[in-house]
Amino acid sequence: MKGYIEKCLRRTITIEYNTKLYHKHPLKYKGIYDLYTVLQDGIEWLIAHPKGNVRLNTLRHDWRYFLRYFVCK
Repeated sequence: MKGYIEKCLRRTITIEYNTKLYHKHPLKYKGIYDLYTVLQDGIEWLIAHPKGNVRLNTLRHDWRYFLRYFVCK
């Protein structure tokens, strides 16, 4: 995943598996997604990587949740 993202962004990044976020949010996200923290040029952002096949309506609902609780704070 790191190689693909670096190739697309043409930047050097650091990826860490983040377990701290699971304690603050519903257990549902621990079962469905692997959460990674990415550091790129001093900016930290989140990757929610699905563990398996996730339906499109679930992705849409979870995307709204991630925007509300992870991005907008």
